[in-house]
Amino acid sequence: MSASQPSKKLKGLNDLRRQCPFVTKQALSEILQYVEDHGVPDAKSAKSMRRSAVADLQQYDECAHGPMFITEPMLCQDGSHMPVCMVNLLTFLYAAVKVGGHFYECMQSAFDVLGPSSLEAPWRLIMYSDECLPANPLAAHARKKVWCTYVSFKEFGQQLLSKEDSWLPIFVQRSSTVAEIEGHMSQVIKHLLCTIFHGKMASPQHLGIMLDKPDGSKWRLYFTLGYFIQDGASQRECFTIKGDSGSKFCLKCSNQVAILLEGETDEEKAVCKATKKSDLVLTSNEECLQSWDRLHSRKATCTAKDFKLWEQASGWTYTPHGLMGCALLRDYFQPCTMFVHDWMHATCSSGVMNIGLCSILEAFQTEGLQLWKAMQGYMADWTLPRAFESCKMADIFSAARVAAHRQAAKMKCQASDILCIYTICRYYVQLFASRVPQLQKQVLAFLAICTVLDTLCSIGKIQVLGRDLDQKVEVALNAFIEANWGHLMTKKFHWLLHMGDSLQELQQLLPCWCMERKHKQVTAVATKITNLKYFEQSVYTELLGEQLHRMGRGTVCTSNFVILQGGARAYRNDVVLFKAEETSSAKWDCGHLQAPFKIDGKAFCLIQVYSFGTYKPEKFFATWTNQDRRVVVPVAEILSAVTYTCLKDGILTLIPSHLK
Repeated sequence: MSASQPSKKLKGLNDLRRQCPFVTKQALSEILQYVEDHGVPDAKSAKSMRRSAVADLQQYDECAHGPMFITEPMLCQDGSHMPVCMVNLLTFLYAAVKVGGHFYECMQSAFDVLGPSSLEAPWRLIMYSDECLPANPLAAHARKKVWCTYVSFKEFGQQLLSKEDSWLPIFVQRSSTVAEIEGHMSQVIKHLLCTIFHGKMASPQHLGIMLDKPDGSKWRLYFTLGYFIQDGASQRECFTIKGDSGSKFCLKCSNQVAILLEGETDEEKAVCKATKKSDLVLTSNEECLQSWDRLHSRKATCTAKDFKLWEQASGWTYTPHGLMGCALLRDYFQPCTMFVHDWMHATCSSGVMNIGLCSILEAFQTEGLQLWKAMQGYMADWTLPRAFESCKMADIFSAARVAAHRQAAKMKCQASDILCIYTICRYYVQLFASRVPQLQKQVLAFLAICTVLDTLCSIGKIQVLGRDLDQKVEVALNAFIEANWGHLMTKKFHWLLHMGDSLQELQQLLPCWCMERKHKQVTAVATKITNLKYFEQSVYTELLGEQLHRMGRGTVCTSNFVILQGGARAYRNDVVLFKAEETSSAKWDCGHLQAPFKIDGKAFCLIQVYSFGTYKPEKFFATWTNQDRRVVVPVAEILSAVTYTCLKDGILTLIPSHLK
């Protein structure tokens, strides 16, 4: 009996897996555990699941702000009107606060720090838009490629804004549909803002909106438009600027042009000459709007050929139905101030660091040091935090990929890969710098770019002033000129000159890492939907339902990882820095995270502690030796998971710039 009973149990489980459509073993395990804990639901059909998901959202339709979804007629390029569905942000806000959990806690934290919002001190809405691609990216037709728009509030602060559920999705639509709309995403953004700030149900700017807290008490929230954070392609779509293809490529400057070098035809490789803030003539919000108005007035008097030249010269792609032409928004729309460059794309996505890293490795190569060849083996000796385990550092330097990097004169890899490898490459370059004194200027240029990226990564973790960022950017740009790399300074180098002003104005400078991760929530839902007739409505129902359910649960600690205060994760077997013990001689302690656990709802970690060896702040590393000692550390005291390499009797860790 004892021998056959386990066999029957295992066979029954295997029969269940083979009989049902495929789900992962972990997913099936959680389904079975839920059924064991809560019983089998009375309704089981797919139709019932759809109805229950819709009903879960429809319960909020009775609130004072209107239904969860609204449909707006949008003008198409052929003159017809298309009904487009979007989320009613005011109702979604009401639901996100009422269910409690993460978004409610973000708002409560902001209220505790800043006090309640008011007519005189409204909160500021941040808006992000971008495309993402569910399903197979290599398919012949990207039928499911979608435009997404997420919003949040500036008052949450940079650390909370680095968490995906701090952002609310309010628009998802297939790109093929958006392409039919006159003005594309610019008209969509205009309609979104008009429904939020000029809708029939509420006026968040002038009267505020009433939100019900989980305990039944109420908040009145006033908010206005804050700013847009997007990559360059999305900014071109939303602001209807020509960007790289225009004679005037920068919305914020009136005197900057990009120059194509002799024999070059790729607009992305056009170079900029400005290296100092004093080189720029900044455009005011009024001048920007007047420029668009002048182009608008010429539309009625110019020939089509002449008008195209005016578009090229002014840097606009004209549409009267987009964001720039909306009279309702003119009272508070400030295009130059609200136009914020994303430093992730500027530095790590075919950006400044991609070019700088490739250039320094190529410089060593020309002097006979085979760093390109050595990097693959060297990267294999380093271990990243498990949160970045998808980055295969050694593969970035395979022979085939090195050839591609060198041909493109920039590192051709994902932005997250650049963020992972640049600190290791800096350490490696510093090891070899003394062997090639003739490359001193090139080494200094690369290290200066590393300093700029360090500073950008530190915003929100330590205080960084706009003028300090400006100073480091100017040093880096001048160092590039001194290194004879001026021909590589693309338009993304120019973006850096505007980031200090944005930081000074907003007291934050968001990268798009979090929003790119947010796309995974969209793609996880959209990939599985095959009925394209009701595609958007199905995505909305599942996406919003998942987020509202997830926000109510909250996760600080699991058996595999913990969430640190800044939103980053530290996993089991990571090496972490944590607050030093009183008896420690180090600035922080370091250890091997062995087990996360909870006691009375509070999260802790069991950590095997290393003994402090040496610390070289100018080279961003510390060494530690092994010891057989373990301590229990509250999660709140863990500072960061770190990149490390093993030594003979310990480890060498790279120190994040904000902890230096």
